[in-house]
Amino acid sequence: MIRLASSLFILLSLSAACSTGPDRPAPDAGVPTDTGAGTDTGSDPGDAGDAGDAGDTGDLGDTGTTTDAGFPRGPWGALSLNLHCLDTDGTAFATNEARFAAIADRAVSGGARVLLLQEACDDGTVSALDALEGALEAASGREWHGSFAFAHVAWEGTPQEADEGVAILADVTLNDTRVLEHGALGSLRRVMLSAALGGDLTGLRVGAFHLDHADEAVRRLQARELAVAGLVHGDSANVLLGGDLNDREGSAAYAALGEAGYLDTSSALRSTRIDHLFLHRGAGMVATSAELVFDGTGERVSDHPGVLIQFGAATGAPVELTTFDLEVDAGAGNGLFVRGDQAPLSWTEGWPAINAGPSLWRFLSTELSGAFEYKVLRNDADWSVGENYRGTAGVANRATTTAFE
Repeated sequence: MIRLASSLFILLSLSAACSTGPDRPAPDAGVPTDTGAGTDTGSDPGDAGDAGDAGDTGDLGDTGTTTDAGFPRGPWGALSLNLHCLDTDGTAFATNEARFAAIADRAVSGGARVLLLQEACDDGTVSALDALEGALEAASGREWHGSFAFAHVAWEGTPQEADEGVAILADVTLNDTRVLEHGALGSLRRVMLSAALGGDLTGLRVGAFHLDHADEAVRRLQARELAVAGLVHGDSANVLLGGDLNDREGSAAYAALGEAGYLDTSSALRSTRIDHLFLHRGAGMVATSAELVFDGTGERVSDHPGVLIQFGAATGAPVELTTFDLEVDAGAGNGLFVRGDQAPLSWTEGWPAINAGPSLWRFLSTELSGAFEYKVLRNDADWSVGENYRGTAGVANRATTTAFE
């Protein structure tokens, strides 16, 4: 089983030796909180996916790093797909009704029980979430459950204007749904939606994301935010994140997920894709096969292919979940970051903490071991006053600070 953090919070002593102290390195852009709706033209540079050749499949085998959480031994599938809003141009379908029916038929025939969707739109007449939910129920004969998180307005001021966001559909109940609004902002407001699954998938948290298309630095920070939020929202390593990274293997955003302990279950597919499904290495399941779907001319349903992964339960080495509870009033419009002396922490760039209350921020990691030192920064620029905090992996660490410099 995953070894969770102790419920006993440990008050950290301060270190007399401070490897960075309150030194002031180059400031970071911080975490602005502008939440206004943006405009997505639907043809953002770098957001067109990779149609490529049909029939791209891979067999991932057993990573040997997962733990048995009682999930179905499989196979069962998860599909990540960017819908390209309500646009049918470039597809073989004249209507969204026909397009969504084709998506549902392929998802059900491929064993998908969870769909993680990007550019899921609602123009006031057609709701992609509702239409797909109905199509899935018709194709499967089962009840499906959906949730949507608004991100921004797409094609604003045109006949195609619609509310755009990310969505989750599953044939089990969706519980404890949460929305992460990315503090790192590019040209558009971005969000991640996560939910705890019910039924025989109880214990697994899934998340749908869509990162910035234009700014590599923003995209990398958003990747760090969603990696941490997946762990924080579930308080567990049983996390599956799927979506449009807007970046390929080898990119800084891609690397951020790996640094946080996530494995790309779609890595057996061609490396030019920008759509991915990341499973945390501590989850109680393993990817057994991977396939690109909707990538042939006749079956294309979007400007992106879909990523369909099959899973089964697995047993492996446990991971230690290290919790940081930061009791800090950061002030309106500010965010908190953690730096430290052990990877994935570093003294040169912080990992974002997730706001969990008026003056409570939380950061979780599975990649720390033993003893370490860390500091809290406001907007990854202003260092907390005083010496380094001492932390211990595998337990709950608490830090309180009232001043920054």
